Amino acid sequence: MEFRYSQEFKRFAGGEKRLRAIVAGAGAGHEKFRTYARTRFFISRAITHAGTILDIGCANGFLIRCLQEWSGHKLVPYGVDRDPALIRQARALFPGRAENFIVADLVDEPDMKKIWPHRYFDYIYWNVWDNYVFGPESKVELLGPCFRQLSRGGRLILGFYESDRNKTAKIRHLGDLGFTRALRNPYHRHHGEVIVWKDKR
Repeated sequence: MEFRYSQEFKRFAGGEKRLRAIVAGAGAGHEKFRTYARTRFFISRAITHAGTILDIGCANGFLIRCLQEWSGHKLVPYGVDRDPALIRQARALFPGRAENFIVADLVDEPDMKKIWPHRYFDYIYWNVWDNYVFGPESKVELLGPCFRQLSRGGRLILGFYESDRNKTAKIRHLGDLGFTRALRNPYHRHHGEVIVWKDKR
């Protein structure tokens, strides 16, 4: 996978040591940026226009910064994570938007209206769906507050990474809930990362 990075992104990334530290804080379990990019670049294909983007479980915010670059669209970053140390890192990565990154755990407090009472998002991305069981103990009820926080025409994107063996069944279940699109990562096929999304009409 080849991609021409802007000079602004290269300045942001800094040297190899800084970039490794940023990738390590992104929560993907990778050390090298090239590996990280192969596993996450495909997410940018679901970003089709400029707007606001919220990353739930944003870690240090690096994914949003990459999506700004990879998508080619102007994206205003927002993030939420339960780890205060990671939110501090995210605020440092986006010093001009530091107030957009909030410490919260949406599993305990799924009503995002309490966090952003007057904010709606063009994109919401949530990357932790490998960890949830769909069934009697389902976390699917968390999708409602997310969907309500979208702008009209907004898109809720859910990420599935390589750790989940029940991915196909979960994606089928989400299809029953109106998630009509699924995209598999073509750059890292043997790990099988997938995103699914649903648009708000």
